[in-house]
Amino acid sequence: MKSSIRVEKSNDLCYNIKKKIGGGFMSICYKKLWKLLIDNDMSKSELREKTGIAASTISKMNKNQYVSLEVLERICYALDCNIEDIVEIEK
Repeated sequence: MKSSIRVEKSNDLCYNIKKKIGGGFMSICYKKLWKLLIDNDMSKSELREKTGIAASTISKMNKNQYVSLEVLERICYALDCNIEDIVEIEK
């Protein structure tokens, strides 16, 4: 099955990249991660250093684009949290 991608601006300051899956669209948003960083008084640069992820990956996340599960795993490990604490998926 081929998938298509659509970009749409939502009302909650989050640009959602929507990927068509099985007839519907799902979007991913990292607002929870950015809030968690603020709560932990940590910058994106500090997160990048602590996890070893590339600056381009942080850039993708700023645009709410998909990143690998491995990246999300590293972030969860570094912040001692669960994936649902950093990612929000909307239908």
